Amino acid sequence: MKTLAIMQPYFLPYIGYWQLFNTVDEFVLLDDVTFIKQGWINRNRIKINEAAHFITLPLNKLSSNRLINDITISNNGNWQKKILKSIEQNYVKASNYEQVILLIKEIINYEVGYCVDYIQNSLAVIANYLEIHTPMIRASSLKITTSKKASERVIEICQLREATTYINAIGGTELYDSKQFSRVDIELKFLKTDPITYQQIGSPFISSLSIVDVLMNNNKEQIKHFLACYRLV
Repeated sequence: MKTLAIMQPYFLPYIGYWQLFNTVDEFVLLDDVTFIKQGWINRNRIKINEAAHFITLPLNKLSSNRLINDITISNNGNWQKKILKSIEQNYVKASNYEQVILLIKEIINYEVGYCVDYIQNSLAVIANYLEIHTPMIRASSLKITTSKKASERVIEICQLREATTYINAIGGTELYDSKQFSRVDIELKFLKTDPITYQQIGSPFISSLSIVDVLMNNNKEQIKHFLACYRLV
């Protein structure tokens, strides 16, 4: 029995992404599909002045016709310093700041040209900190036929990786049909995150922020507890 998840590479994603990463036997980064603007690939939200605000990776030549793994990070401006300044100023009083800010600096200051390389490194750094040992591979390394529909691509990846169960984020319930998967002996499951709350700086509590907020405000043992707060449906 082998479980598998497939997700696009997201920048410092929310806790549900990490629950999925942690619960499967293998995690595939879907890097060979077209880039979606205004999504989560190059941005996420942190808490600033008691409201959610975006931190964003600046990218070159954004287009919905380009593949994710073709997109490069812009070298214009001091964007690393700006992101770090926003995080430092707004989380300096967080309970786990001293330990986590070193982690965040390692991630933000990573020097590489391609966006997917940068994000894969950030996922690996945080996974190592949280002691998540799930192997991570790129879809582009599997040479899947890019013309296939979403569900057909997922099934082909599952078959190539010999997965018997595919687990998707709960948002994909309308994208995939369990009967299509069962016809090829693959079980389809969806991960639904339970309500998670913790002590944030300021009120009100804002859910589904970047993992940065979770890391800053919780120790490792608390976060490991959060990783198990979900249901498979």
